[in-house]
Amino acid sequence: MRRAPEITLAAVFVIWIALAVPVLSHQWGRTVDAWGKLSGLSAEERELQADPVAVQVARDIEAGVPAAGNPESRCVTVLAYVGPDAADYYRGRLAYLLYPRQVRLVPRSRSAARAGAGDCEYLAVFRDTPQNLRSSPFAGRWNQQELDQRLAALEPVHGGAMAQVFRVPESGNQ
Repeated sequence: MRRAPEITLAAVFVIWIALAVPVLSHQWGRTVDAWGKLSGLSAEERELQADPVAVQVARDIEAGVPAAGNPESRCVTVLAYVGPDAADYYRGRLAYLLYPRQVRLVPRSRSAARAGAGDCEYLAVFRDTPQNLRSSPFAGRWNQQELDQRLAALEPVHGGAMAQVFRVPESGNQ
């Protein structure tokens, strides 16, 4: 009679393991796949392989926005044509990748076009990849004509593969 709790506990443990095997085997397969793809690569190459869009956008912005200097000169407003769930992802990811620069991501062209770049000296424009937009459709407003008019008044600093960087004139970032 005293062994009933131990037998019950052992049975629960065996059932728990049996239920976990499919999930754990799937996770193990993903781990082995990632190891095969990423082993032998440098840290920078691994990061690019794991998150090619955000890393390329960050590289383009890095090329145009200095990391040193006063806070205003290393601040960038990123106007992003991205889906709603991707906006939060890129907001955090770009802030991490571009540190010590200050990153303000705005997923609406109209608000950024009217407000300038806020307090930032730089404005970057980024359009997510078509496959990302298909999986998370853009729900904001993106007026390309209005954006083009706004960007025409700005000084182009860097035209990258994924993001274009512009300097906002002194009167435009107030």
